[in-house]
Parts: sequence; C-alpha cells; structure tokens
Amino acid sequence: MDKAQFARYAAGQDCGNCSFYQGKPGDAAGACPLFGGKRVSAAGWCNAYNKRAG
Repeated sequence: MDKAQFARYAAGQDCGNCSFYQGKPGDAAGACPLFGGKRVSAAGWCNAYNKRAG
C-alpha cells in the first residue's frame, strides 16, 4: 500500500478485520454498508477502516 497516498493505513488493517465488514471469518469477500451493501474484498482497505472489537 502506498503510504504517501493512504497515510492512515497501518500494516494488518484490512476489510476482513474491520467492524463494518459483514462477511464471515475466512470469506474472500463480504458486504460493507459503507459501499451500499456491495461486496468488498476481505484483503481490501479504505479510509473508514475501524478495527473490529474482540
């Protein structure tokens, strides 16, 4: 990930462990309410990343 373009990104952050991600653990993709319920890659990332609790 280009740190200059995505300054908020930190290693280990991905959609699969974001609190907004609605896929099941191990799914390659799942729905995200921030993108109108569209499926996003579990390995993806966006500026709204919020670490899942627990």
